[in-house]
This record gives sequence, structure tokens and C-alpha cells, in this order.
Amino acid sequence: MRRLILGTAGHIDHGKTALVKALTGVDTDRLKEERERGITVDLGFAEYQPGDDVLFGVVDVPGHEGFIRNMLAGATGMDLVLLVVAADEGVMPQTREHLSIVRLLGVPRLAVAVTKADLAEPDWMELVREDIQLLLSGTPYGGAPILPVSALSGRGLSDLGDALADLGRQAQEKGVDVVRLPIDRVFTIKGAGTVVTGTLWSGRLAEGARVVVLPGEKEGRVRSVQVHGEEVKEVQAGARAAVGLTGAKLGHHDIQRGQCVVQAPGWDVSWMLTCRLSLLPDTGWDLEQGQRVRVHLGTAEVLARVAVFGGDRIPAGGQGWAQLRLEAPVVARVRDHLVIRSYSPVTTIGGGRVAEVMPRKRGKLRSGEGDLLQGRLADSGPRNLSALLEMSEWEGIPRDSACQRTGLSPANLESAVRELEEGNALVPVEGRLFSKGVWEEGRSLILSNLKSYHERHPLRPGIPLQ
Repeated sequence: MRRLILGTAGHIDHGKTALVKALTGVDTDRLKEERERGITVDLGFAEYQPGDDVLFGVVDVPGHEGFIRNMLAGATGMDLVLLVVAADEGVMPQTREHLSIVRLLGVPRLAVAVTKADLAEPDWMELVREDIQLLLSGTPYGGAPILPVSALSGRGLSDLGDALADLGRQAQEKGVDVVRLPIDRVFTIKGAGTVVTGTLWSGRLAEGARVVVLPGEKEGRVRSVQVHGEEVKEVQAGARAAVGLTGAKLGHHDIQRGQCVVQAPGWDVSWMLTCRLSLLPDTGWDLEQGQRVRVHLGTAEVLARVAVFGGDRIPAGGQGWAQLRLEAPVVARVRDHLVIRSYSPVTTIGGGRVAEVMPRKRGKLRSGEGDLLQGRLADSGPRNLSALLEMSEWEGIPRDSACQRTGLSPANLESAVRELEEGNALVPVEGRLFSKGVWEEGRSLILSNLKSYHERHPLRPGIPLQ
């Protein structure tokens, strides 16, 4: 059984929650405010099995523009998005913004449900379909299925389920990897203690495992694991999970949305991120040197200042390298996707991918660094690791941090290490990895200094340590 995350997207009042209820039987509006106002304010969750071999954890997100930050927290880790467009209104502002966010987050697959289909005449439905096709043209979702449905009558629900199952079967299998679960909810259950929920982005998390909550360095143990209300011994990547935690500093008020459950060693927090950023073309926003922005990564939202490399701005619709200097730490991994929103007024202006999670502070790129950073985003393990080692210079990198700093799984990392070592391009030394070129350069410099010292001081035993 393949477990995947299916998320909704779309304008307010276009019927996302009603459609989820029609598909799953679950009303995802769990808050009193949501039921009273008739709109989704925060994330809702359900389970949906459209086929024998595909099981979706459904994340229902709010459509109101005032709750985009909650939508972003729910959109992390989605394998597939169901874009909901109401037949009586068609494409609306949050339809466009949600689609932009989905693209920026790199969600690989999308289907469109045209809800309230029983309220529209055939001619009008055709116009709505054409608008949706125009919206999707030029995006990775140009060939996405567009299906008319009615949550009230049940029309089209079976066809929608079949389409979602087919897309789910195309999703790439998640292999063995390091554990990271971005937290989107925290609560307390009597007898179970502190419970956190989220989508397990990578790895396998088992009952009894030792874990750390970052940022904060709060250590503890997994007391229990549930997947949609069912107790399990282990949960794997791609599933939503409720994880009971026990530990001296893991109370309800010690944890919040935006933190991550990880397994040590190998993870650390980032205060700066080097990113390849892309700005949306139709917002009118440039990204200027020193501009304050909101960065959404995983379930975290943090403020940051932008240091643009190679100029004083990235224009709307343009791309460029920049360093995000964060006002609070995040748990990031190379090749993560993030979204940038303006500080005020708040609107989505772009996004990007992380190329460095622990960079040195820099105001510009040195010769050749642009190509090395591009290599950091490559799917090729050896190219990625080689670029990291070259940029790490004489410091090298701790081997146990390499999965976070390359985005590679442990197996792919070991394969890259072997290939570079066999190609005489890498030197492993006491738990650290070095570029062979940098290592030889440093070795030559040390030998040269030793030789020079002994020529000047032939009677001394060696260079003093201090």
C-alpha cells in the first residue's frame, strides 16, 4: 500500500471542505470558529483510499487570503494537490495564489475538481474549463485532469477518485532516509502526554526511538505513533502521523508549529540559507538588497533579511542567488523548497530552493561559486557532494551532517563518497570529509611552512603549538 499526502488548494467558498467530506466522510472543520463562520481557518485532516494500492492522507487547507500562512504550513510535503474551482465563480485570486504556492513548493502532480457542477449550464462549464486550462498552461500541470463534480449529488466523485489514484501510482517511492517531521499541531491527551502531528518528510519513525525537537535541542523518546487514529509501531515517509513524545522538556507549551522532530546525529539549525530564488512575474514586487521578508519553510514562518548576490535586486519574474539571514533558526536541508512573502502588505512574491544550510556570511559570489551552488542543487550525488566539499575549503564537513548538507539519503551519500574517493577527489579523515584538491593544497602549505621554519630555526624541535 502506497501512502501519500493529498492536499487541497483553491479560493475561499469554492467547496474544498465539502468535497473532502464527500470523498472521505470526514468534516475537516474541527474548530468552533470554523463551524460558526462556515470557512476553514486552520488545517483539517482526513484519510482517503480511492484504490486498493493507494492511501491518501488528506490535508484540507484554508482558502481565505488571511490564512495563507496556515495554508503554507499544510502544503509542505504534499505529493499531489487537488485544485478546487467552483463552477459558478471560476478562477479567482486565491486560486491563482494557491497555484503559485504549489509550483514554488515543487509539488509534482495536480488534479482539478470543478465543484458545484450541478449549478452551471454546459456552456458556462466549458468557459470555466477553458479558463482553468489557460491558468495551467505554461506550468508543470498543463495536462492535469479537470473533472466536474458535485459534493451534494455525488456527481463525478468516482471519476475524481480514479484520477487521483492514477496520479498517486505515478508518485516516486520514498527510500530509506534520515528522519524529519515538521510539526503542524501540538496538543495534550490525558494519559498520552504531549502529541505532535505532521507529515513525515523523510525516514522511518518508530515507537521507542530517541528523538530531538529542533530548534530548541529538546531531547526525548517516541511514546506512541498513530496514523489517522490507528496505533502503529512505525510510520514511514509520506504519511501523516500523530506522535506521542515523552521527555523532561517536551511539554505542550515547550513545542510549537514550525519545529521539527528529528533523530540525531546529523541535524542542526540554520540561521542563514543560500538560495536560488525565483520571483513571480505578476505581483509587481522586486526583491531588493536588505529587504525584510517572510520565509516559509516546512511548517515554519520566520522573518529574514535578503542579501542579493550580483546586483541590488532580483526583478519580478526574475531569478537570482541570494542569502536569507534569518531572525530565528529553522531546520533546513539542501534542495528544500521555500516560499517568500513580503513583510507588509503580506503577499506571496516568490520562492526558491536551498543550496546551503550552513553558509559563511557573504555579500557576493566569488569566481566559480555560482557553478558550485548550481551543483549543490543537482540530482547527481557525486556532483552535489563535490561542490559542497570545494565550498567547505579547509574546514571540510562532519560526515554525519552530510545528509542534511547535501539533501542525499544515507545510501546515496555513501555511494557518492565511494565514487569520489575512488576517483581520487575526496579524503575522509577522522569523521570528516575533505576535497582532495583542498586537502593537498593544505598539506603542501603546512609542509612548506615547516620547511621554512626549520631552515630559520634548525636547532628547535618544531613549531610551538601556541
